[in-house]
Amino acid sequence: MNRLVTVITTAETSGTSTLSSTGSLLSSAKVAAIEVDLTGLVSLTRSDLQNAGFPVGAVDPSNLHLTRGNSEVAYQWFGDEDSIFEKHERLQFYAEPRFSRWSRADVYTLWEGENPGLRME
Repeated sequence: MNRLVTVITTAETSGTSTLSSTGSLLSSAKVAAIEVDLTGLVSLTRSDLQNAGFPVGAVDPSNLHLTRGNSEVAYQWFGDEDSIFEKHERLQFYAEPRFSRWSRADVYTLWEGENPGLRME
């Protein structure tokens, strides 16, 4: 079985982005939904996200958040610490998809917040 990592939806609206007290993403966010079907490391490059319509040129990579359900997922950043998402930069995380009889994949959500996201050290 091949690994499926697909950015399935993106959205961009004006305003700020944040999680509500219930952990759901508020409507004013730059968002990518990433579908994963196998457990293991997932690497997302600038090109992967850009090709899916995620506004990589308009986000500060230090403020990216990755969530699954109501939980933030730590990721490792491979790049410098400036506010520009450059060609050679990427993020990597360990995916543990939850499967059900209705779905053979799980969805992780990547979005830009006002503060730094959870990173692995």
